[in-house]
Amino acid sequence: MRYIFFLGLLAAGLTAFAQTAPTSLRTDLLLHTDKVWSNGFLTNYTLDGADSARFIGQLALIRSSQPSFSWVLPSTGGTSRQTAYRIILSTSRQKNQTDAGDVWDSGKVMSSQSVGVLLPASQKLDTNQIYLWKVKVWNERNQESTFSQSKAFRTAPRLTTYETPFYPLVKTEEAPRSRRTLAGQRIMYDFGKDAFGQVFLTVSSASESDTLMVHLGEAVTADGHVNEKPSGTLRYRQIRVPLQKGTHRYAIQFKPDKRNTGPKAILMPDYIGEVLPFRYVELAFNPATHIEQVVRQIVTYPFDDNATTFSSSDSTLNQIWDLCKHTIKATTFTGYYVDGDRERIPYEADALLNQLSHYATDAEYNMAKRSLNYLVFHAT
Repeated sequence: MRYIFFLGLLAAGLTAFAQTAPTSLRTDLLLHTDKVWSNGFLTNYTLDGADSARFIGQLALIRSSQPSFSWVLPSTGGTSRQTAYRIILSTSRQKNQTDAGDVWDSGKVMSSQSVGVLLPASQKLDTNQIYLWKVKVWNERNQESTFSQSKAFRTAPRLTTYETPFYPLVKTEEAPRSRRTLAGQRIMYDFGKDAFGQVFLTVSSASESDTLMVHLGEAVTADGHVNEKPSGTLRYRQIRVPLQKGTHRYAIQFKPDKRNTGPKAILMPDYIGEVLPFRYVELAFNPATHIEQVVRQIVTYPFDDNATTFSSSDSTLNQIWDLCKHTIKATTFTGYYVDGDRERIPYEADALLNQLSHYATDAEYNMAKRSLNYLVFHAT
């Protein structure tokens, strides 16, 4: 009876493997090659849909003529391992769904490799072309999985033998964590954590001659105001905003800082705009002015907050983990590992430390490769 029960479990495990497809398909280690962004925000466009609509956004383009393919093996809850795979690469979704690999059909390859499987050099990719690929695997009992979902990617206008691809920078809009009314017709907004970003205000004004004073910073004084003279390299900025009559949304513009926008600095792309590190926003305004909304748009490289977790019985240690993880995310704002907001220049030692910490907090690999490739040609 025990043997019959064991064989039943074994059969159920093999069936589960046969019905479960590989997941998390990556092309040149990029996971989100099929996404389309617009000025930092993810859209609902597919690559094909963006082409059809002639939508101009930002893409994670594949820049190598011989990209690699990686996937995560199906989980069966047992000890099954991959012994073979088959990849199908096509020029259309229809062909890929019908298993027509008009670019490449690897056939059944006896291999346990599931990371960095290179497209054969004999297979050529075109520039500015959308491709789709999928993969199936076999386990040690020659049990075959189903094909994965098709994953699309688009090639760049220029292809080289190898070039690290990268995501566009992204934005996340946040509301303040808290709001306090201060003396002298002022309101303090606290976003909870420091981040590189921009601030947007929705304000109602009764006249055309009204103005609003915006104070942004990383520190506060003992009496609860934004610190206008912070110590060290902490940032502060004061901006005067002329208001229009009625209710309007205002994008607060930051002037470039000569210290970190020089010829050696990594500049912010035009679709993002200039950013400033800040946590606090203090507004000074006239009694006839009404503040409707204050939001912050933080700028980062795409970051999966759920990729890693940590919890212990020590609340201080948990806070240290949260601070370190947030610091890694916040300092990805240029798409390279730079020295924070001082010069925004990649340095070798900084890049190494950030790379190791980034690997510990997110399943992201190309920002490190891109930074190291940059330093090879721009050594400090």
